[in-house]
Amino acid sequence: MSSWWSTQLASDCKFSKPFFRQQAKQLGEQHPGTLLQVCRSFVSPGTPGLAMVESERASARGCCTAFTNFLCTRKGTLLFAETILCLVILIWFSISTPGYSTLSVVEMILAEIFFVIYMCDLPTKIQSINWPWTDFFRSLIAVTLYLITSIVVLVNRGNRSIIIAGALGLAAACLFGYDAYITYPLR
Repeated sequence: MSSWWSTQLASDCKFSKPFFRQQAKQLGEQHPGTLLQVCRSFVSPGTPGLAMVESERASARGCCTAFTNFLCTRKGTLLFAETILCLVILIWFSISTPGYSTLSVVEMILAEIFFVIYMCDLPTKIQSINWPWTDFFRSLIAVTLYLITSIVVLVNRGNRSIIIAGALGLAAACLFGYDAYITYPLR
């Protein structure tokens, strides 16, 4: 019977079956939220089920560490600032001129994607894509689109929220321009 327990928990340590939930409650666990402790009570330390649970917790710590380490770099700070500025511009464009808010959404998503790409160190793992040129053209296109959109919004002259949205768009053009400058591959 104990080998059956070990086999079941090694293959499925999710406590989705009512019988496992009842056994967890009998051990004094009111809520099976601490999966690692409950698994340790059923499974011996050398089984794969316990190793899988512990590796998931270690990878979560590794992901948080990778996030904070990349955020402290110049490129990480720049991509994070681009994401936040695009979010603020999205809010102001949604208030004043909703037709231009798509630009902020697209650029914010692209900045987040490149943040994750660089955070996970994918340029060294996927070498079939030329990442510096891809990032450079992403930044260059963002500069061009924000510059054109901001000039159009500021020329139309409207209320205060339209002016703020246009000024933030010019600030975003400067930020993306700096990003294009530092990522230019032939520099």
